[in-house]
Amino acid sequence: MKYIKYLIIIVLLLTSCSQETLEVKHKDNKLYTDIEVGVNYTEFTRQAYQDRADYETLYTHKVDYLMPLVFYYIPLNYNFDSKEKWQVYFEDWLEAVDQEDYSAIEVYVKNTSVEGYVKEKFNNKALMPILSLLIQENAINYVEGFESFYKTEWQEIQETLYNRANYLNEFLLSQRVAEKWQDKAGFTLDDFKISLSYYENEDLDKSSISYYKTVMYYMPELEVSEAVDVLSLEYGDNLIKTLLEPFIKEKIKAYGYLEEPVSKYLIDITDQIVLDYHAKLFKVYHEEHYHLPDLVTASMNSLDLLSYFEKASTWVLEDLKDEKVYIIDDQVHYKGMVYESYLVVKDTILYYKHQYPIVLVKDGEASVLTDSMDAYPELSSASHKMIFISPYAFEDVGSLYLYDFTEEKLEILVEKTYESSNTVKKCKWYDDHTILFIDGYAYGTITRGGNLNKYDLLTGQTEILISFEDSKKEVSDILYKDGKWLYEVTIFDENAINYALQYEELEMDAD
Repeated sequence: MKYIKYLIIIVLLLTSCSQETLEVKHKDNKLYTDIEVGVNYTEFTRQAYQDRADYETLYTHKVDYLMPLVFYYIPLNYNFDSKEKWQVYFEDWLEAVDQEDYSAIEVYVKNTSVEGYVKEKFNNKALMPILSLLIQENAINYVEGFESFYKTEWQEIQETLYNRANYLNEFLLSQRVAEKWQDKAGFTLDDFKISLSYYENEDLDKSSISYYKTVMYYMPELEVSEAVDVLSLEYGDNLIKTLLEPFIKEKIKAYGYLEEPVSKYLIDITDQIVLDYHAKLFKVYHEEHYHLPDLVTASMNSLDLLSYFEKASTWVLEDLKDEKVYIIDDQVHYKGMVYESYLVVKDTILYYKHQYPIVLVKDGEASVLTDSMDAYPELSSASHKMIFISPYAFEDVGSLYLYDFTEEKLEILVEKTYESSNTVKKCKWYDDHTILFIDGYAYGTITRGGNLNKYDLLTGQTEILISFEDSKKEVSDILYKDGKWLYEVTIFDENAINYALQYEELEMDAD
Protein backbone atom coordinates (compact mmCIF):
# COMPACT_ATOMS: atom_id res chain seq x y z
CA MET A 1 0.00 0.00 0.00
CA LYS A 2 1.22 3.48 -0.81
CA TYR A 3 1.38 5.75 2.23
CA ILE A 4 1.32 9.54 2.22
CA LYS A 5 3.38 11.37 4.86
CA TYR A 6 1.41 13.56 7.23
CA LEU A 7 2.03 15.74 10.21
CA ILE A 8 -0.52 15.61 12.96
CA ILE A 9 -1.52 18.64 14.93
CA ILE A 10 -2.35 17.56 18.45
CA VAL A 11 -4.14 20.28 20.35
CA LEU A 12 -3.60 19.88 24.07
CA LEU A 13 -4.40 21.90 27.16
CA LEU A 14 -1.30 21.68 29.31
CA THR A 15 -2.80 19.65 32.12
CA SER A 16 -1.00 16.47 31.07
CA CYS A 17 2.54 15.44 31.81
CA SER A 18 5.45 17.16 30.08
CA GLN A 19 6.94 15.71 26.92
CA GLU A 20 10.52 15.23 25.83
CA THR A 21 10.99 17.49 22.80
CA LEU A 22 13.51 19.74 21.19
CA GLU A 23 13.54 23.26 22.54
CA VAL A 24 11.20 25.22 20.33
CA LYS A 25 11.24 29.00 20.48
CA HIS A 26 8.12 30.71 21.70
CA LYS A 27 7.51 33.97 23.48
CA ASP A 28 5.35 34.59 26.50
CA ASN A 29 1.98 34.20 24.84
CA LYS A 30 -0.85 31.76 25.46
CA LEU A 31 -0.71 29.82 22.21
CA TYR A 32 2.31 28.10 20.67
CA THR A 33 3.51 25.01 18.84
CA ASP A 34 5.90 22.32 20.00
CA ILE A 35 6.86 18.88 18.69
CA GLU A 36 6.59 15.32 19.98
CA VAL A 37 7.54 11.85 18.85
CA GLY A 38 3.95 10.69 18.72
CA VAL A 39 2.82 7.08 18.50
CA ASN A 40 2.08 6.99 14.80
CA TYR A 41 5.29 5.65 13.37
CA THR A 42 3.76 2.24 12.57
CA GLU A 43 1.44 1.53 9.69
CA PHE A 44 -1.30 -0.13 11.71
CA THR A 45 -4.92 0.14 10.66
CA ARG A 46 -6.85 -3.06 10.16
CA GLN A 47 -4.17 -5.02 8.33
CA ALA A 48 -2.67 -6.29 11.59
CA TYR A 49 -5.56 -8.69 11.98
CA GLN A 50 -7.57 -8.50 8.78
CA ASP A 51 -5.45 -10.98 6.84
CA ARG A 52 -5.88 -13.66 9.48
CA ALA A 53 -7.77 -16.84 8.61
CA ASP A 54 -10.21 -16.25 11.47
CA TYR A 55 -11.01 -12.66 10.47
CA GLU A 56 -14.72 -13.47 10.16
CA THR A 57 -14.72 -14.59 13.79
CA LEU A 58 -13.01 -11.38 14.81
CA TYR A 59 -15.49 -9.30 12.84
CA THR A 60 -18.39 -11.17 14.46
CA HIS A 61 -16.99 -10.19 17.84
CA LYS A 62 -16.77 -6.57 16.67
CA VAL A 63 -13.09 -5.97 17.35
CA ASP A 64 -12.77 -4.00 14.12
CA TYR A 65 -13.01 -0.74 16.11
CA LEU A 66 -11.46 -1.94 19.36
CA MET A 67 -8.09 -2.82 17.80
CA PRO A 68 -7.38 0.65 16.37
CA LEU A 69 -8.32 1.98 19.81
CA VAL A 70 -5.76 -0.25 21.52
CA PHE A 71 -2.95 0.44 19.06
CA TYR A 72 -3.67 3.99 17.92
CA TYR A 73 -6.36 6.20 19.43
CA ILE A 74 -5.90 5.45 23.14
CA PRO A 75 -2.07 5.88 23.05
CA LEU A 76 -2.59 9.29 21.41
CA ASN A 77 -3.39 10.57 24.90
CA TYR A 78 0.10 9.67 26.04
CA ASN A 79 3.65 10.20 24.84
CA PHE A 80 5.21 6.78 25.06
CA ASP A 81 8.75 7.97 24.31
CA SER A 82 10.55 4.77 25.28
CA LYS A 83 10.44 1.08 24.60
CA GLU A 84 9.74 0.47 28.30
CA LYS A 85 6.61 2.66 28.31
CA TRP A 86 5.17 0.82 25.34
CA GLN A 87 5.97 -2.50 27.01
CA VAL A 88 4.17 -1.53 30.25
CA TYR A 89 1.13 -0.37 28.26
CA PHE A 90 0.78 -3.69 26.44
CA GLU A 91 1.49 -5.70 29.59
CA ASP A 92 -1.40 -3.90 31.27
CA TRP A 93 -3.67 -4.78 28.35
CA LEU A 94 -2.62 -8.44 28.42
CA GLU A 95 -3.20 -8.60 32.16
CA ALA A 96 -6.66 -7.09 31.70
CA VAL A 97 -7.79 -9.49 28.97
CA ASP A 98 -6.14 -12.61 30.44
CA GLN A 99 -7.73 -11.99 33.82
CA GLU A 100 -10.91 -10.57 32.30
CA ASP A 101 -10.39 -7.56 34.56
CA TYR A 102 -11.17 -4.12 33.07
CA SER A 103 -9.57 -2.30 36.01
CA ALA A 104 -6.05 -3.12 34.76
CA ILE A 105 -6.45 -0.73 31.80
CA GLU A 106 -9.06 1.64 33.23
CA VAL A 107 -6.45 4.36 33.75
CA TYR A 108 -5.87 4.62 29.98
CA VAL A 109 -9.52 5.28 29.05
CA LYS A 110 -10.92 6.95 32.16
CA ASN A 111 -13.00 10.04 31.36
CA THR A 112 -12.72 9.64 27.58
CA SER A 113 -15.56 9.14 25.12
CA VAL A 114 -14.55 5.50 24.53
CA GLU A 115 -14.59 4.50 28.19
CA GLY A 116 -18.05 2.93 28.02
CA TYR A 117 -17.31 1.13 24.75
CA VAL A 118 -14.09 -0.45 26.05
CA LYS A 119 -15.65 -1.41 29.38
CA GLU A 120 -18.58 -3.07 27.63
CA LYS A 121 -16.19 -5.30 25.64
CA PHE A 122 -14.97 -6.87 28.87
CA ASN A 123 -18.47 -8.25 29.41
CA ASN A 124 -17.95 -10.44 26.35
CA LYS A 125 -15.87 -13.29 27.80
CA ALA A 126 -15.55 -15.04 24.42
CA LEU A 127 -13.72 -11.99 23.11
CA MET A 128 -10.89 -12.10 25.68
CA PRO A 129 -8.78 -14.95 24.15
CA ILE A 130 -9.02 -13.29 20.72
CA LEU A 131 -7.87 -9.94 22.10
CA SER A 132 -5.03 -11.59 24.00
CA LEU A 133 -3.75 -13.26 20.84
CA LEU A 134 -3.97 -10.11 18.71
CA ILE A 135 -2.28 -7.90 21.30
CA GLN A 136 0.55 -10.39 21.84
CA GLU A 137 1.23 -10.66 18.10
CA ASN A 138 1.11 -6.94 17.29
CA ALA A 139 2.65 -5.55 20.48
CA ILE A 140 5.96 -7.15 19.53
CA ASN A 141 6.21 -4.92 16.43
CA TYR A 142 5.52 -1.80 18.47
CA VAL A 143 7.92 -2.55 21.31
CA GLU A 144 10.80 -3.85 19.19
CA GLY A 145 10.36 -1.27 16.44
CA PHE A 146 10.26 1.79 18.64
CA GLU A 147 13.98 2.20 19.32
CA SER A 148 14.99 1.90 15.67
CA PHE A 149 12.37 4.47 14.76
CA TYR A 150 13.44 6.80 17.54
CA LYS A 151 17.14 6.58 16.64
CA THR A 152 16.88 6.71 12.85
CA GLU A 153 13.64 7.94 11.28
CA TRP A 154 12.85 10.37 14.10
CA GLN A 155 16.25 12.05 13.74
CA GLU A 156 15.55 12.63 10.05
CA ILE A 157 12.16 14.25 10.50
CA GLN A 158 12.88 16.13 13.72
CA GLU A 159 14.39 19.15 11.94
CA THR A 160 11.36 19.47 9.66
CA LEU A 161 9.01 19.55 12.63
CA TYR A 162 11.31 21.90 14.54
CA ASN A 163 11.40 24.45 11.69
CA ARG A 164 7.68 24.23 11.08
CA ALA A 165 6.89 24.74 14.77
CA ASN A 166 9.07 27.85 14.98
CA TYR A 167 7.59 29.32 11.81
CA LEU A 168 4.05 28.73 13.08
CA ASN A 169 4.92 30.39 16.38
CA GLU A 170 6.08 33.53 14.60
CA PHE A 171 2.93 33.60 12.50
CA LEU A 172 0.63 33.04 15.50
CA LEU A 173 2.30 35.97 17.26
CA SER A 174 2.12 38.25 14.23
CA GLN A 175 -1.60 37.56 13.84
CA ARG A 176 -2.31 38.06 17.57
CA VAL A 177 -4.46 34.94 17.49
CA ALA A 178 -4.55 34.25 21.22
CA GLU A 179 -5.02 37.92 22.14
CA LYS A 180 -8.00 38.36 19.81
CA TRP A 181 -9.79 35.34 21.28
CA GLN A 182 -9.01 36.39 24.83
CA ASP A 183 -10.24 39.94 24.23
CA LYS A 184 -13.52 38.64 22.80
CA ALA A 185 -14.12 36.07 25.52
CA GLY A 186 -12.82 38.13 28.44
CA PHE A 187 -11.20 34.89 29.57
CA THR A 188 -7.73 33.34 29.33
CA LEU A 189 -6.36 29.81 29.29
CA ASP A 190 -3.07 28.59 30.66
CA ASP A 191 -0.51 27.92 27.94
CA PHE A 192 -2.15 26.15 25.02
CA LYS A 193 0.21 23.95 23.07
CA ILE A 194 -0.11 22.50 19.58
CA SER A 195 2.19 19.52 19.19
CA LEU A 196 3.35 18.55 15.71
CA SER A 197 3.74 14.81 15.33
CA TYR A 198 4.78 12.51 12.50
CA TYR A 199 2.35 10.13 10.83
CA GLU A 200 2.59 7.82 7.82
CA ASN A 201 -0.88 6.34 7.38
CA GLU A 202 -3.62 7.99 5.35
CA ASP A 203 -6.43 5.63 6.36
CA LEU A 204 -7.45 6.74 9.85
CA ASP A 205 -10.04 9.46 10.26
CA LYS A 206 -10.25 12.41 12.62
CA SER A 207 -10.65 11.33 16.22
CA SER A 208 -11.18 13.04 19.54
CA ILE A 209 -11.35 10.65 22.48
CA SER A 210 -10.07 12.96 25.20
CA TYR A 211 -11.61 16.11 26.62
CA TYR A 212 -8.28 17.90 26.32
CA LYS A 213 -7.00 16.65 23.00
CA THR A 214 -8.11 16.80 19.38
CA VAL A 215 -6.26 15.13 16.55
CA MET A 216 -6.23 16.50 13.02
CA TYR A 217 -4.21 15.50 10.00
CA TYR A 218 -2.04 18.31 8.78
CA MET A 219 -0.50 17.95 5.34
CA PRO A 220 2.96 19.55 5.13
CA GLU A 221 2.07 21.41 1.95
CA LEU A 222 -0.80 23.20 3.69
CA GLU A 223 -0.31 26.96 3.58
CA VAL A 224 0.81 28.40 6.91
CA SER A 225 -2.09 30.85 6.96
CA GLU A 226 -4.51 27.94 6.47
CA ALA A 227 -2.82 26.01 9.27
CA VAL A 228 -3.11 29.01 11.58
CA ASP A 229 -6.85 29.24 10.79
CA VAL A 230 -7.22 25.64 11.93
CA LEU A 231 -5.16 26.23 15.08
CA SER A 232 -7.06 29.43 15.82
CA LEU A 233 -10.40 27.65 15.62
CA GLU A 234 -9.19 24.88 17.94
CA TYR A 235 -7.86 27.42 20.41
CA GLY A 236 -11.10 29.40 20.35
CA ASP A 237 -13.12 26.20 20.69
CA ASN A 238 -11.25 25.16 23.84
CA LEU A 239 -11.24 28.70 25.23
CA ILE A 240 -14.98 29.26 24.85
CA LYS A 241 -15.98 25.77 25.94
CA THR A 242 -13.81 26.05 29.04
CA LEU A 243 -15.42 29.40 29.81
CA LEU A 244 -18.97 28.11 29.23
CA GLU A 245 -18.56 24.73 30.93
CA PRO A 246 -19.96 25.78 34.36
CA PHE A 247 -22.86 27.59 32.71
CA ILE A 248 -23.62 24.54 30.55
CA LYS A 249 -23.69 22.36 33.69
CA GLU A 250 -26.16 24.78 35.28
CA LYS A 251 -28.42 24.55 32.23
CA ILE A 252 -28.26 20.75 32.18
CA LYS A 253 -29.21 20.68 35.85
CA ALA A 254 -32.07 23.15 35.40
CA TYR A 255 -33.49 21.33 32.38
CA GLY A 256 -32.44 17.83 33.48
CA TYR A 257 -35.91 16.35 32.98
CA LEU A 258 -35.43 16.77 29.24
CA GLU A 259 -32.50 14.31 29.47
CA GLU A 260 -30.33 13.77 26.37
CA PRO A 261 -31.58 16.63 24.12
CA VAL A 262 -30.28 19.22 26.59
CA SER A 263 -26.59 18.35 26.31
CA LYS A 264 -26.86 17.85 22.55
CA TYR A 265 -28.41 21.25 21.92
CA LEU A 266 -26.07 23.06 24.30
CA ILE A 267 -23.08 21.56 22.50
CA ASP A 268 -24.57 22.54 19.13
CA ILE A 269 -25.19 26.10 20.31
CA THR A 270 -21.67 26.39 21.72
CA ASP A 271 -20.16 25.08 18.49
CA GLN A 272 -22.11 27.67 16.52
CA ILE A 273 -20.98 30.47 18.83
CA VAL A 274 -17.35 29.40 18.32
CA LEU A 275 -17.79 29.41 14.53
CA ASP A 276 -19.56 32.79 14.60
CA TYR A 277 -16.81 34.45 16.62
CA HIS A 278 -14.05 32.80 14.60
CA ALA A 279 -15.57 34.11 11.37
CA LYS A 280 -15.98 37.56 12.87
CA LEU A 281 -12.46 37.80 14.36
CA PHE A 282 -10.46 36.30 11.50
CA LYS A 283 -12.69 36.78 8.42
CA VAL A 284 -12.99 33.03 7.84
CA TYR A 285 -16.10 31.62 6.19
CA HIS A 286 -17.90 28.70 7.86
CA GLU A 287 -20.97 26.85 6.71
CA GLU A 288 -23.77 27.17 9.26
CA HIS A 289 -23.46 24.41 11.85
CA TYR A 290 -26.65 25.05 13.79
CA HIS A 291 -29.50 27.41 13.01
CA LEU A 292 -30.26 30.04 15.63
CA PRO A 293 -33.22 32.35 14.98
CA ASP A 294 -32.69 35.91 13.83
CA LEU A 295 -33.96 37.27 17.15
CA VAL A 296 -30.94 35.59 18.81
CA THR A 297 -28.19 36.18 16.22
CA ALA A 298 -29.18 39.84 15.84
CA SER A 299 -28.02 40.39 19.41
CA MET A 300 -24.59 38.81 18.89
CA ASN A 301 -22.71 42.12 18.50
CA SER A 302 -24.50 43.93 21.32
CA LEU A 303 -24.05 41.26 24.00
CA ASP A 304 -20.99 39.83 25.69
CA LEU A 305 -20.28 36.15 25.11
CA LEU A 306 -21.96 34.88 28.28
CA SER A 307 -25.12 36.93 27.65
CA TYR A 308 -25.21 35.73 24.06
CA PHE A 309 -24.93 32.10 25.19
CA GLU A 310 -27.65 32.68 27.78
CA LYS A 311 -30.06 34.11 25.21
CA ALA A 312 -29.37 31.40 22.61
CA SER A 313 -29.59 28.48 25.06
CA THR A 314 -32.73 29.81 26.75
CA TRP A 315 -34.49 30.18 23.40
CA VAL A 316 -33.73 26.59 22.38
CA LEU A 317 -34.31 24.96 25.79
CA GLU A 318 -37.63 26.71 26.30
CA ASP A 319 -38.63 25.41 22.89
CA LEU A 320 -37.50 21.91 23.88
CA LYS A 321 -39.44 22.13 27.12
CA ASP A 322 -42.70 22.47 25.24
CA GLU A 323 -41.81 19.49 23.03
CA LYS A 324 -44.26 20.60 20.39
CA VAL A 325 -44.32 21.61 16.76
CA TYR A 326 -45.53 25.12 16.04
CA ILE A 327 -46.24 27.07 12.84
CA ILE A 328 -45.16 30.69 12.31
CA ASP A 329 -45.77 32.45 8.96
CA ASP A 330 -46.48 29.09 7.29
CA GLN A 331 -43.14 27.72 8.48
CA VAL A 332 -42.90 24.64 10.69
CA HIS A 333 -40.66 25.06 13.75
CA TYR A 334 -39.56 22.10 15.86
CA LYS A 335 -36.77 21.86 18.45
CA GLY A 336 -35.28 25.14 17.34
CA MET A 337 -35.20 24.16 13.67
CA VAL A 338 -37.16 25.47 10.69
CA TYR A 339 -38.51 22.88 8.26
CA GLU A 340 -38.49 24.03 4.65
CA SER A 341 -38.89 20.91 2.46
CA TYR A 342 -42.40 19.55 2.18
CA LEU A 343 -44.76 17.46 0.08
CA VAL A 344 -48.55 17.64 -0.15
CA VAL A 345 -50.07 14.17 0.26
CA LYS A 346 -53.88 14.06 0.03
CA ASP A 347 -55.02 16.59 2.66
CA THR A 348 -51.79 16.39 4.64
CA ILE A 349 -48.61 18.47 4.30
CA LEU A 350 -45.47 16.45 4.94
CA TYR A 351 -42.41 18.39 6.16
CA TYR A 352 -38.92 16.90 6.13
CA LYS A 353 -35.55 18.07 7.46
CA HIS A 354 -32.37 16.00 7.35
CA GLN A 355 -31.55 14.33 10.72
CA TYR A 356 -34.87 15.38 12.23
CA PRO A 357 -38.30 13.73 12.59
CA ILE A 358 -40.89 13.86 9.82
CA VAL A 359 -43.62 16.39 10.65
CA LEU A 360 -47.21 16.09 9.36
CA VAL A 361 -49.60 19.05 9.26
CA LYS A 362 -53.33 18.46 8.74
CA ASP A 363 -56.12 21.00 9.28
CA GLY A 364 -53.58 23.37 10.83
CA GLU A 365 -52.50 20.80 13.46
CA ALA A 366 -48.90 19.53 13.45
CA SER A 367 -47.67 16.16 14.69
CA VAL A 368 -44.42 14.20 14.82
CA LEU A 369 -44.37 10.52 13.84
CA THR A 370 -41.29 9.08 15.56
CA ASP A 371 -39.46 11.91 17.37
CA SER A 372 -36.23 10.49 15.95
CA MET A 373 -33.89 11.09 13.00
CA ASP A 374 -35.94 9.90 10.01
CA ALA A 375 -34.72 9.07 6.52
CA TYR A 376 -36.32 10.81 3.54
CA PRO A 377 -39.70 9.10 2.97
CA GLU A 378 -40.58 7.05 -0.11
CA LEU A 379 -44.17 7.48 -1.35
CA SER A 380 -46.14 4.67 -2.98
CA SER A 381 -47.27 5.18 -6.57
CA ALA A 382 -50.77 6.15 -5.45
CA SER A 383 -49.26 8.44 -2.76
CA HIS A 384 -51.54 7.12 -0.05
CA LYS A 385 -48.73 5.40 1.87
CA MET A 386 -45.09 6.12 2.64
CA ILE A 387 -42.16 4.12 3.95
CA PHE A 388 -39.07 5.41 5.74
CA ILE A 389 -36.22 4.30 8.00
CA SER A 390 -35.94 5.53 11.59
CA PRO A 391 -33.68 6.28 13.31
CA TYR A 392 -31.43 7.00 10.32
CA ALA A 393 -27.94 8.00 11.46
CA PHE A 394 -24.33 6.81 11.43
CA GLU A 395 -23.89 3.65 13.56
CA ASP A 396 -27.54 3.70 14.66
CA VAL A 397 -30.01 0.83 14.31
CA GLY A 398 -33.00 1.79 12.16
CA SER A 399 -36.31 -0.01 11.52
CA LEU A 400 -38.57 0.10 8.45
CA TYR A 401 -41.78 2.12 9.02
CA LEU A 402 -45.02 2.39 7.03
CA TYR A 403 -47.46 5.28 7.33
CA ASP A 404 -50.95 5.09 5.82
CA PHE A 405 -52.30 8.59 5.06
CA THR A 406 -55.87 7.31 4.62
CA GLU A 407 -56.03 5.49 7.94
CA GLU A 408 -53.58 7.91 9.63
CA LYS A 409 -51.77 4.87 10.98
CA LEU A 410 -48.05 4.30 11.63
CA GLU A 411 -46.58 0.80 11.99
CA ILE A 412 -43.19 -0.91 12.04
CA LEU A 413 -42.83 -3.43 9.22
CA VAL A 414 -39.27 -4.61 9.93
CA GLU A 415 -38.03 -3.93 13.45
CA LYS A 416 -34.30 -3.90 14.20
CA THR A 417 -32.84 -3.96 17.71
CA TYR A 418 -29.44 -3.09 19.11
CA GLU A 419 -29.00 -6.73 20.12
CA SER A 420 -29.04 -7.79 16.45
CA SER A 421 -26.48 -5.11 15.40
CA ASN A 422 -28.26 -4.88 12.02
CA THR A 423 -30.06 -1.90 10.52
CA VAL A 424 -32.26 -1.14 7.53
CA LYS A 425 -30.15 0.92 5.11
CA LYS A 426 -32.29 1.50 1.99
CA CYS A 427 -35.93 1.03 1.05
CA LYS A 428 -37.91 1.37 -2.20
CA TRP A 429 -41.45 0.63 -3.39
CA TYR A 430 -41.42 -2.14 -6.02
CA ASP A 431 -45.20 -1.91 -6.41
CA ASP A 432 -48.07 -0.85 -4.14
CA HIS A 433 -47.84 -3.99 -1.98
CA THR A 434 -44.12 -4.94 -2.31
CA ILE A 435 -41.21 -3.16 -0.65
CA LEU A 436 -37.55 -3.76 -1.40
CA PHE A 437 -35.07 -3.02 1.38
CA ILE A 438 -31.40 -3.56 2.23
CA ASP A 439 -30.35 -4.51 5.74
CA GLY A 440 -26.83 -5.04 7.07
CA TYR A 441 -24.32 -4.47 9.86
CA ALA A 442 -24.89 -1.11 11.57
CA TYR A 443 -21.46 -0.24 12.94
CA GLY A 444 -18.14 0.93 11.48
CA THR A 445 -17.24 2.67 8.23
CA ILE A 446 -16.36 -0.38 6.12
CA THR A 447 -19.74 -1.96 5.37
CA ARG A 448 -21.87 -0.07 2.81
CA GLY A 449 -24.83 -2.41 2.51
CA GLY A 450 -25.91 -5.99 3.20
CA ASN A 451 -28.69 -8.29 1.96
CA LEU A 452 -31.46 -7.34 -0.46
CA ASN A 453 -34.93 -8.32 0.83
CA LYS A 454 -38.56 -7.88 -0.09
CA TYR A 455 -41.50 -7.29 2.23
CA ASP A 456 -45.01 -8.28 1.11
CA LEU A 457 -47.72 -6.05 2.61
CA LEU A 458 -50.41 -8.61 1.71
CA THR A 459 -48.83 -11.48 3.66
CA GLY A 460 -46.65 -9.57 6.13
CA GLN A 461 -43.72 -11.82 5.15
CA THR A 462 -40.08 -10.93 4.48
CA GLU A 463 -37.96 -12.81 1.94
CA ILE A 464 -34.22 -12.53 1.26
CA LEU A 465 -33.65 -11.94 -2.47
CA ILE A 466 -29.87 -11.45 -2.72
CA SER A 467 -27.27 -12.53 -0.18
CA PHE A 468 -23.55 -13.23 -0.68
CA GLU A 469 -21.49 -15.85 1.14
CA ASP A 470 -18.38 -13.85 0.31
CA SER A 471 -18.08 -11.23 3.09
CA LYS A 472 -16.33 -8.84 0.67
CA LYS A 473 -19.51 -8.49 -1.45
CA GLU A 474 -22.75 -6.82 -0.43
CA VAL A 475 -25.79 -5.15 -1.96
CA SER A 476 -25.45 -1.41 -1.46
CA ASP A 477 -28.28 0.24 -3.46
CA ILE A 478 -31.55 -0.35 -5.35
CA LEU A 479 -32.29 1.53 -8.59
CA TYR A 480 -35.05 1.71 -11.21
CA LYS A 481 -33.58 2.76 -14.57
CA ASP A 482 -34.81 2.50 -18.15
CA GLY A 483 -37.75 0.32 -17.11
CA LYS A 484 -35.57 -2.16 -15.19
CA TRP A 485 -34.87 -2.78 -11.52
CA LEU A 486 -31.15 -2.96 -10.74
CA TYR A 487 -29.22 -3.63 -7.57
CA GLU A 488 -25.75 -2.24 -6.87
CA VAL A 489 -23.06 -4.60 -5.56
CA THR A 490 -20.04 -3.31 -3.62
CA ILE A 491 -16.97 -5.54 -3.93
CA PHE A 492 -14.14 -4.82 -1.48
CA ASP A 493 -10.49 -5.64 -2.08
CA GLU A 494 -8.49 -7.98 0.16
CA ASN A 495 -7.81 -5.20 2.68
CA ALA A 496 -11.47 -4.12 2.78
CA ILE A 497 -10.41 -0.50 2.11
CA ASN A 498 -10.91 0.04 -1.63
CA TYR A 499 -13.94 -1.23 -3.49
CA ALA A 500 -15.54 -1.50 -6.93
CA LEU A 501 -19.21 -1.28 -7.94
CA GLN A 502 -21.15 -3.46 -10.34
CA TYR A 503 -24.83 -3.48 -11.28
CA GLU A 504 -27.08 -6.49 -11.78
CA GLU A 505 -30.65 -6.71 -13.03
CA LEU A 506 -33.15 -7.78 -10.37
CA GLU A 507 -35.48 -10.51 -11.54
CA MET A 508 -38.67 -10.84 -9.51
CA ASP A 509 -41.21 -13.64 -9.79
CA ALA A 510 -44.55 -12.43 -11.14
CA ASP A 511 -47.32 -12.44 -8.51
